[in-house]
Amino acid sequence: MTNLKKETKAVAKHSSVYMLATILNRVVSFLMIPIYTRFLLPSDYGIMEILGLTTDVIGMVISLGIAGAMYRFYFEYDSSKDRNEVISTAILTFGVIALVSLLALSSSSHYLSIKVLKTDKYYYYFLIAFCSLWFNTILQMGYTYLRIREESVRYLWYSLSRMILALSLNIYLVAILKIGVLGVLLSTLITSITFSLLLVLPIILKVGARFSSDKCKAMVKYGAPLIPTNIAAFVVHASDRFFINHYVGLAQTGLYSLGYKFGNLPNNFIAAPFMQIWEVRFFKRFREKDAHIIFGKIFTYLCFLTIFTGLGISVLIKDALKIMSDPAYWSAYKIVPIILISYIIFSFQYYFNMGIYITKKTKYLAYINISNAILNICLNFILISRYGVWGAAFATLSCFIYKVLITYTISNRLYRIKFETLRLLKLAGLALVLYFCCSFISIGTVYTDLAVKFVVACTFPILLFFIGFYTDGEKAAILKAIRQPKLALASIMGKEAPGAA
Repeated sequence: MTNLKKETKAVAKHSSVYMLATILNRVVSFLMIPIYTRFLLPSDYGIMEILGLTTDVIGMVISLGIAGAMYRFYFEYDSSKDRNEVISTAILTFGVIALVSLLALSSSSHYLSIKVLKTDKYYYYFLIAFCSLWFNTILQMGYTYLRIREESVRYLWYSLSRMILALSLNIYLVAILKIGVLGVLLSTLITSITFSLLLVLPIILKVGARFSSDKCKAMVKYGAPLIPTNIAAFVVHASDRFFINHYVGLAQTGLYSLGYKFGNLPNNFIAAPFMQIWEVRFFKRFREKDAHIIFGKIFTYLCFLTIFTGLGISVLIKDALKIMSDPAYWSAYKIVPIILISYIIFSFQYYFNMGIYITKKTKYLAYINISNAILNICLNFILISRYGVWGAAFATLSCFIYKVLITYTISNRLYRIKFETLRLLKLAGLALVLYFCCSFISIGTVYTDLAVKFVVACTFPILLFFIGFYTDGEKAAILKAIRQPKLALASIMGKEAPGAA
């Protein structure tokens, strides 16, 4: 299995860097939780969430799915001229369309404030958010270019610098100047402008500001079906916040959003960074003879990481919130396990839908997501109106199960991957057993409980030995890593270990 070892090394090398970069990109909101929960009310937290989600759906519409098309069409060509044209055409197309669209939407800021936040006094929040949206999406195209080029280290340095600036501005504006939600919005705007200039302008200068109408049409044709797909996906991921706001108010929206943020961690910090390099590797390797077997094994490793992380978060979140936040936010822990399971299941669809992308049959994604969105709206209407945030959590779980099953059924017919079903069941079963064991731990202080639960959760990879999860090759690799950690790390990173001949 030389190809498996080679591919695992390549994916581990880049995805570990992207994982760290993604953590840096998203760490601001988590490091700011103790400050947000002391300087902002739950209703303020709810305003931030609703405002962010509203601009997200607008961004999905005006982007035309072009950023995603960059991946597919960059590798369609072999010459650097054509590849550079793909990049510059994508950035220029989005830049012009988005700018015109957001300028038009700015005139509706009063209306949006009334409809979304139930008052027009926050209209300027939308104006600031629209500006941030334009620069942020341009910036994401720059990040996409770095991922395509597999420049993971450069990606990391930009993410680190961005995190430092954003965190500094947030602390200064929210904790020192005490200007609340406005401070968060201004921090986002300043950071997005700064790094758009630092990252995207050099890329344009490098690839050239060339525009190809043929490439533009091809990318728009490819990305257009992704617009309803992305909107439908947004409905599933975010419409519950709007329903909660309508039925039970901004305060409950803020609490649910906080719990949702923790529940989404395995997806944001493991699955999403993994896919940033995996999409590139997949398109490069899917034609190889044993690719379907290698891909199945790598999926097992991905599930190990997401389930292990989800287990740790679910058993620690209650005590962690008591330490880091104001008592008004403590009840947010209750919905975290359900959201965690939902997003671990959701992360599977990243992997399952590769057959659809390979065959360019993106229309299937539209069918899947639109039907899923309809189901989600129906469930939200029925469940949230009766059960509040619990209804929202179970509606999310139901919809993600539906989406993953349908995606797997369609995509695996187009490109079959050999999944290791028994090993996956062992991962899930052991995680559930440990979670229920930890739920009965109540020794004394919150710090003691947190420490004991942490130790129990950390036994997960060890107990997998006793239930026959690991293959002989994996056992040998683990033992080698324990005995020679420097050599194992150097091997993953593709370098010769110090002193190795």
